[in-house]
Amino acid sequence: MQLMFDIGWTLSRFVGSVIMGAKTEGQSHIPKEGGFILAPNHISYFDPPLCGSFVPRRVHFFAKKELYENPLMAFILSRINVHPIKRGVFDRGAITTAVRLLQEGKPIAVFPEGTRGSRFEFLEPKAGIGMIARKAEVPIVPCFVEGTETPWEAVKRNRRIRICYGPPISADWIRSLPSSKEAWLQIADEVMSRLVAMRDEIRGEAVVDAHEKDAVPKINAGKIDKSGGSVDYDGSAAEPLRDIGLKDMSLGSDNSSRVSGISGAEVSGEKVDTRSRDDAEVDDATEARQ
Repeated sequence: MQLMFDIGWTLSRFVGSVIMGAKTEGQSHIPKEGGFILAPNHISYFDPPLCGSFVPRRVHFFAKKELYENPLMAFILSRINVHPIKRGVFDRGAITTAVRLLQEGKPIAVFPEGTRGSRFEFLEPKAGIGMIARKAEVPIVPCFVEGTETPWEAVKRNRRIRICYGPPISADWIRSLPSSKEAWLQIADEVMSRLVAMRDEIRGEAVVDAHEKDAVPKINAGKIDKSGGSVDYDGSAAEPLRDIGLKDMSLGSDNSSRVSGISGAEVSGEKVDTRSRDDAEVDDATEARQ
């Protein structure tokens, strides 16, 4: 059973590092022993194999139960550490399996958003990851991934795939919280806060690719909006945001005004002429005739 997993792990790692040119960092944050939860953001079908293949341990994943309706797919999935889970309902069996694996000292992967999101916007986290972590009392390793939604761009080296493993959220802190839905959501929010901080740091350092000239390369402008308010953040991953809104985390690709808050043609007190060149010449000619 583990032989098929090891073959898939090696193949995924080769494809990710050699063919796609993925850049990874932070593997030193991955616990060498004991159970832990790997918590990546989710933007592509490539996320599970790539995020898992750069972890030097056999990670267990969960996939929608419908995939197991195909006998061949069920045979393969059951041999590469993928377990079924019911979507849209509380799956007590899957939760029990996840907690059991963690208590046996095995790592599992849980996507905090619960489904695939967008590279431009994180989804609100679900309480599930907090519930599992609290019941098993294990650390959570946040993992930020980007670029997997455009694999061919990565193959052609037009865009870089980056996978970053962050410092673990300690089991002691998780253990100190009560076992309640509010605490589970607090844990989930903490995970997403770490992912936001990692994303801001990585994109703040990144150079915009040629095909993304209109994208905003740096978004950590110091404030993140939440229901009309804002939270200051100094960019330090050691002090993650605990009270953060995720619905309006759009990076925007229209222009810099979507980040800076500039809504009109006035910048720093100076009026900027936004007319087209032809319109300006017509206006000037009209003024000359008058």
